[in-house]
Amino acid sequence: MLASKRIFCIFLCMVLFMSIPVFVLAEEETAIQSGDFSFEVLEDGTLCVTEYSGEGTEVYIPSEVDGKVVSTLGDELFWYMKEITSVTLPETLEYIGARVFQSCTSLTEVKLPDGVLEIGDSCFL
Repeated sequence: MLASKRIFCIFLCMVLFMSIPVFVLAEEETAIQSGDFSFEVLEDGTLCVTEYSGEGTEVYIPSEVDGKVVSTLGDELFWYMKEITSVTLPETLEYIGARVFQSCTSLTEVKLPDGVLEIGDSCFL
């Protein structure tokens, strides 16, 4: 009788265990591609522009992508892109990384938004 109770308990535990729903948590997206830009999702949920692959001379950076605000330009984003003549920055921008516009010898216009809090080293050399 004791053996049959153990078997019943084991069977019952297996049924209960197998009936527990298994949830698969999707990993949060950490990289986004949109147009000529690549973005990294930062810890605060905003975006950092990490790469520009376009060939245009006039660059427009969007203020929002996939419902996320663009807040940062990553280091060396336009580094040595000598063909770029102007860059329009979004009003949502707060941080501009180091050497972002370094050696952009054709660059004649960049309008800095009022909300920029920090500009990295050698940004405009």
